[in-house]
Amino acid sequence: MVQREELRRLVYVENPGVLPTEILVEFDQYSFGLLQNSIYGLVEAEQLATVDAEGFSHLVNGALNELAAWVAQGDGAGRLETAQSLVKALLVQHRA
Repeated sequence: MVQREELRRLVYVENPGVLPTEILVEFDQYSFGLLQNSIYGLVEAEQLATVDAEGFSHLVNGALNELAAWVAQGDGAGRLETAQSLVKALLVQHRA
């Protein structure tokens, strides 16, 4: 999403004045559910090793939200490429 300028601007720059908090919470809950289901599935399939799937889901969700905001505030593709590398490194470290 942060690759498209108009969406990046709406979600990370203008959003506090455009979208009500309830909508933002609903977006976050929906995306968290998808992320958590994916993590649970990977743990069940023994493709992801973690101490606790639920806790790891919250950890990754918070990190992704912060990372997306960091990418959106930068200019150019450099931050996006760095963010992608960071996410890949995190997941590789937890590969089963």
